[in-house]
Amino acid sequence: MEGTRSQEDECLKCAFNTDCYDNACHCLQDFYGDPHFHCYHSDSRFCSISSDPVDLTFGKQKIHLEMFASTKAVQIATKRMASGLGFCNLTMWINSKRRLGRIYVAGVQFILAQTTNGRVYSVEARITGQVINGTYEWAVSHKKQGTNVFTPWLLLRSDSPMIIKRSGVLQACDLYLTRLESHIVIVSLSCCGVVFGLRPYNPTDPSARPGFFIEVNKPNLPLLTENWVEGEEPVCFDEGSFTIDNVIQRTGIPEPNKALTYLALTNSPPTDYDGVPQNISRLTSLLGSCPDDKRLQFFSQGWFVLSTRPLIRCVSETPGLGDIVDLAVLVLEWFCQSNSASCLQAQQCISRCLHVVATHADLQGFLNVVC
Repeated sequence: MEGTRSQEDECLKCAFNTDCYDNACHCLQDFYGDPHFHCYHSDSRFCSISSDPVDLTFGKQKIHLEMFASTKAVQIATKRMASGLGFCNLTMWINSKRRLGRIYVAGVQFILAQTTNGRVYSVEARITGQVINGTYEWAVSHKKQGTNVFTPWLLLRSDSPMIIKRSGVLQACDLYLTRLESHIVIVSLSCCGVVFGLRPYNPTDPSARPGFFIEVNKPNLPLLTENWVEGEEPVCFDEGSFTIDNVIQRTGIPEPNKALTYLALTNSPPTDYDGVPQNISRLTSLLGSCPDDKRLQFFSQGWFVLSTRPLIRCVSETPGLGDIVDLAVLVLEWFCQSNSASCLQAQQCISRCLHVVATHADLQGFLNVVC
């Protein structure tokens, strides 16, 4: 971040690759994007999943989606630019949490495998962000070789000194972590031509856009569809061989936001992290095995359970109603398996939120269903 700081407080809000002048943040020349979130170079590919959330894909498609827990966001292969040429294979999952019925990215988990000189160097790491009493925290952990447990490595806080932290865990090419003054942690994998970042949700500062982003350098020749398995494609897809139209055609779900939601909920087994809904595996299993006609019926008549924020907030905050994922499972069991007992339980749960039902015709319609 460079430039003349006309007003210190405003410049503290500037993101990566920005300049600050005339009391405002600006992307550097040949960079584009949100100067308060991330500015990406014109000669790169960029994807972000931010706010509540909106997916801006590598192919520049901007689609709203609903999701619970985790989803596979990125799966790419890039040319490795370092001594001992080779390739980098990067797979990333984002972990989400809900607050007041809204969805926010709370963490990112990734596996990076670098192949060079006939050898493979791998690392699996996780970064989790949160805001406690106005202070941002990012907990970084990684799996040690030969173990399946994440070991704490680093804790970054917004009230601690600025740092640039170098990790030696990758052996073949180091990983650099930088905490920006604008409360974004940037991770740079320079040998692979990849930069990604995370800013958690701050309830006391709604102007600080929360979310995840990744920028991939085009000269590294990113191969976005390399080794993709049908049904397991990441939500950061490209503009060429795979787009939202492919998901719509395969699932028969005509609305882009609903088709992307289906992909986000089913493209990967949920990752295990603090706060993951207990029933999420059941939800993803039901969606994946639901017959085509019944799945379409769910996304038409049962969409409310994924998208109606006042209902999600009421269910989550009312004692005895459990989690919104539990309600979604009940609704899915009705639509996909014609389970009358689940239908009745779902109706009983929703009827506890009559102030929400009164203003939502789809909820009223579901309560009138004869199970």
